[in-house]
Amino acid sequence: MVPRPAEIWGFAAAIAVIGCAAPAAEVQSARPPVEKQSPKTASPGPRAPIARVPAGTVGPFLAPVGETWLTTWAQTDGDSANWYSRALDENGQPRTTAGAIALSLGQVGLVRFRATPTGGAVVLFTARAAENPTVDLHALLLDDAGQLLAPPFRVAEDLGDVVWVEAAAVADQTVALWAERRGNRAEIRSAIVGTERNRSQPTLLRDEVAGWQLARARGTSLLATVSSAGAVALGIFNQAGELTTTAAVAESGAVPSIDLVSTPKGFVLAFVRQRRMTTEVVTALVGDDGNLLTQPVEATAAIGNQSLVRLVGGNPASLVFRNEDYEPDDMRIAALSHAGLASGAQSLIAVDASLPQPLFAERATGGVAGLLWACTSSAGCEQPLLPTLVHLDRRLTIERVDPWDLDGPVPDLAWDLQCGRQGCLALVARFGEPTEVFTQSASPQAREWVVPVRRAASQAPRLIGLDGAFETTALADLVAVPGGTGTLLTTLSDFDPNLPYEIPDEPAPDGRLKPVRAVLTTHWLPPTEEYLASDSPAPDPVVLSYRARSVSGIAVANKGERNLVAWSAIDGQNPQVFTTLIDSQGRKVSQRMQTRSTGEVRSVTADAARKGWLLAWIDERGGAPHAYATRLEDNLNRRTSEVAIAPARCSGLDARVVGDEMWLLAGLETEGGHELALVKADDALKPLGDPTPVASARGAVASPQLLVGTDSKWAAWLEAEADDTTGTSNARARWIRLDDTGRPVGQPVSPRGYGAAISLRGTCIQNACRLLVGQRGRTGDSLAATTLKTDDQPTPLLRLVGKRAAVRPTLLGGEIWLHDDIAGSSRQGVYVGEVSWD
Repeated sequence: MVPRPAEIWGFAAAIAVIGCAAPAAEVQSARPPVEKQSPKTASPGPRAPIARVPAGTVGPFLAPVGETWLTTWAQTDGDSANWYSRALDENGQPRTTAGAIALSLGQVGLVRFRATPTGGAVVLFTARAAENPTVDLHALLLDDAGQLLAPPFRVAEDLGDVVWVEAAAVADQTVALWAERRGNRAEIRSAIVGTERNRSQPTLLRDEVAGWQLARARGTSLLATVSSAGAVALGIFNQAGELTTTAAVAESGAVPSIDLVSTPKGFVLAFVRQRRMTTEVVTALVGDDGNLLTQPVEATAAIGNQSLVRLVGGNPASLVFRNEDYEPDDMRIAALSHAGLASGAQSLIAVDASLPQPLFAERATGGVAGLLWACTSSAGCEQPLLPTLVHLDRRLTIERVDPWDLDGPVPDLAWDLQCGRQGCLALVARFGEPTEVFTQSASPQAREWVVPVRRAASQAPRLIGLDGAFETTALADLVAVPGGTGTLLTTLSDFDPNLPYEIPDEPAPDGRLKPVRAVLTTHWLPPTEEYLASDSPAPDPVVLSYRARSVSGIAVANKGERNLVAWSAIDGQNPQVFTTLIDSQGRKVSQRMQTRSTGEVRSVTADAARKGWLLAWIDERGGAPHAYATRLEDNLNRRTSEVAIAPARCSGLDARVVGDEMWLLAGLETEGGHELALVKADDALKPLGDPTPVASARGAVASPQLLVGTDSKWAAWLEAEADDTTGTSNARARWIRLDDTGRPVGQPVSPRGYGAAISLRGTCIQNACRLLVGQRGRTGDSLAATTLKTDDQPTPLLRLVGKRAAVRPTLLGGEIWLHDDIAGSSRQGVYVGEVSWD
């Protein structure tokens, strides 16, 4: 059973009600009848009418039996049902007439139709008599022609809330399994399918379970379960319908989502495991004896919360999964290696909540068949959409496409996709009175059809993993730097000084009663791969201040075992610039207040020099924002007095040490409008000539970034529209290359077709300079990335769950560290993403 993580009962039923009622559970959901005719480009494929059924019919269902097929359905009449069957040939064409085979009393509930080890099929179904609170489980045994082998057999009676039925094959016997709900968990029982005369007593197999799945192969069956405590276990059946061996796969951590399939190499098990703030799909190989051949491992890197859709058997098996938070419109399908890990490229399948969900089946020739809904390019993917059989080869690339219509009309339903030795079949129908049901197999390939399947992006940069690191409150800024053998993150919480605030009665954690404002915190984490692979909690954070100010942001400069944190806080009645020296673990070494001025501090920036530090900021001491800088000793004492960078109003500032020179990149307001300028100074902050114009701007310049590689230098910035004074609400990202003297080379690059840019942050590793751009769109925030070259355009990386792109993500090596909502909750956290840059 493969429910979503938030659901416990998932795919509990296998029942369709044809006619006025909609199908349930594993069968495709009906959509309203579409009166349009399908486009004439559709290629009608082999189909055969197998039944004309009245409203309220349960089914039909398909089962491959050897080289042929059987189908069955139940026509309900009040508190009873007439069961019918029909034999089909290898192509799905009828080879017998439809005939009534049995009468059952009670209202039919769950149904499972499976082949038996003896060459026939079994129908398992629940039935409830009128006004009876309990249900009975019944079985019909059929031969390969669909004829009843014995009178209907009652497997178990007086059952409670049955939420799942299945048939296990054990040697030459069939074992019925069912699950009864017990509150928010279930009990699984079994019994041999035989006759009333040799009925066996039900056997309790598992209790306290939340998820389960059965797989059949080579005369044996394997049961996998997830307990309510998150433990995963396996069991093999003996001929008495009992579990003779069990293997403990995981002691805890699993959510109620599990699947199991058979392959030529044994069984493949998949389940979902909770890891810190996210979930991941893990897989393992299991032998025919039910014992683990490999330990459960992460099948493929998760991008946020990952959910299991299903496993598809075969050689190799395939995994269908979703990264629901960050890829809400897609599911992925990946081929698994013989070790159970995703191998090679992955394909993406578009998900549309208004359409039936895709169905998948193993092809006998290898690869996967998918039952999707597709359209023509000429129709612009509007109605009518047709159910379409998409054949994916072993590498999961499209091999052929078979759209299905019904001689013009678009089917209302397509369900029960199954593949046998001779090919794949499904059932299709249009609502009517009565409803005519057809089998549908492959038709000639229709190349003009557009199907919702595409290869996963292979261009660089691209996000290849995203994991939760630790929970936080709402953040205003985040910076990551090397922290010895690990990573040191500094965070600044979000605090709006304009909101009403009352001094609390209880003191803050530092013992002071003054208002807690933005909290400035450091977090040291072990090496990322080691930290994410462990279950140990994050080390305790270190609070540098409970009264920082969010409006200035933070800057962190790294120099060996020491780091300088620049930030602002109120001293007396006015905001001031503070600097804190911390070690590689984020612990405070010393702290200084660096300014004594009036007016708001708008931003801070800092960099490490050979001797000491470079510190720069924007404040409004004269009533307008201007840029200032100073040099600090290693111990944070002043080396120079503060220097005004330029007489013009300043909207953004960045500072870097380039050799023995101090470079300050500033967004300035001039008489003619706005510009980005580079100010160069010596070690004592004496100007080295006039400011160098880098680029003119249509509006205010925000978030300037000066990126310095070994042989290349870049300036990047956000530029507002001419009538936008905020600098960010309707901005675009721009960048330009600089020569060794800081002069611009060529023209600025402006991304084409890009949304409103709201954040910008870059870094250089040797000579590779990289840039992250946050953007805001109608559907939320997203991130894009680029390796800076002369005209490279940003590549979308991911869309965020919450509106968090304004909190500038930070780059460290090949990783990005970002702030976002924790999916499905009001909590927030810091995530680390792995990016493929080449």
